Amino acid sequence: MGRISVFVLVFTAVAVMALSGAAEAANLLANSNFAAKDANNEQNEADWIESGAAGREAWSGRNEGEYGMAMRCWDNTGTGEAYQEVSVKPGTEYTFKIWACKDAGSMSGDFYIKLAWYSGEKLMSEDIQKITLTDAWAQYAITAKAPLKADKVRVAFGSTGVTLTGKFTEAEFT
Repeated sequence: MGRISVFVLVFTAVAVMALSGAAEAANLLANSNFAAKDANNEQNEADWIESGAAGREAWSGRNEGEYGMAMRCWDNTGTGEAYQEVSVKPGTEYTFKIWACKDAGSMSGDFYIKLAWYSGEKLMSEDIQKITLTDAWAQYAITAKAPLKADKVRVAFGSTGVTLTGKFTEAEFT
């Protein structure tokens, strides 16, 4: 093999590695589209912990017949949360994105997205962002840096006292 061939081969390999690094980071969430159900309860999502008004519903995905997570206004006075724990590296910046909308009409109460940082079982801090849902699907995001000594995060979304149901799907944490 000549010098030019070796140069082209090395240059191509370096270019492919550089482009691979520039590709979007992998989603760290399991069951991010809420399709998989809990083996013991069809209303619960596999890999997600739910409380209060949170529940898996076939009508709460972006497309007809797709599952999603609903924050149901008629359940637990419209207050609930769903979260998943993910291992993190201290000092690293992370972004949580999720698609969401609400039923049409005016409402009271709040929806939010949240990153709760932990060291072992000790809560260190929380980054919370209220989100104003509309009746059209939109993507919402929060970005934050893991505190020093953090080893996991609870990637969460929820509602407090909502009078209209919110629908959530296609979660991503990178």
